[in-house]
Amino acid sequence: MKNTLILLSLLSLSIFTACEKEDHQDILPEVPTELLTGSLNFSDWEIGDKFSYVMLSGEGYWDSNPSFEYTGDTLICEVIDKKENEFVVKESLSRNSSIFTAPEPYYYNADSIFINNWSVVDDELYIIPTGINNYFRSHLFYREYVPIALNEFVEEKIEINSWITDYNSTDFNKELYAEDFTLLGQSYDRLNVVVNNEAMAADGPGFTYIYSKDHGIVRTTTVSPWFGTGIGWDRLD
Repeated sequence: MKNTLILLSLLSLSIFTACEKEDHQDILPEVPTELLTGSLNFSDWEIGDKFSYVMLSGEGYWDSNPSFEYTGDTLICEVIDKKENEFVVKESLSRNSSIFTAPEPYYYNADSIFINNWSVVDDELYIIPTGINNYFRSHLFYREYVPIALNEFVEEKIEINSWITDYNSTDFNKELYAEDFTLLGQSYDRLNVVVNNEAMAADGPGFTYIYSKDHGIVRTTTVSPWFGTGIGWDRLD
């Protein structure tokens, strides 16, 4: 597969990509089976649970036919500690990820390990930073994060088209839902969809979280409105 060039600048919260796209079905990374022992149901987590995501690179956000490919990079989220009402989750890229042997960088902070506290309070998922100055950093959620409501959304049904949704308004924290979504061989009858595109009105990035209380985080994406390109993480089962 040809290399996809993604320049992700976390300092400016902008994404710049230059890609040559191919079919995304044939480049999934190999993930050892021991990485798939943990449940994504928030009520089931135990210390030592691990769950994984594969990175996607997408383009055509503003087009009727968006496309994406998987880059061959795997994010591992591991529950490393359990406190009274929260879990400590470590995020890091697998050393088998393609980024570590690529001739050109396409994802910055690939070597970074991010650790955050995850907790559910009043049916909302909170992710609290443990870093210096409590500055939020995450591969899965990038630098933008708001509490995620776990109740089932009913306001507006949307469709998931390739790596994006058919809802692209510049709203803050819009609560939507999707039905009958299949991802990497796993079928989901109903998923919550949070679209936070408020910053796109000022040329900032947009964020989308797709998840449910039972299945956990299924997909996250961030997009640059300048170029209609972005990256994301798909749950890997």
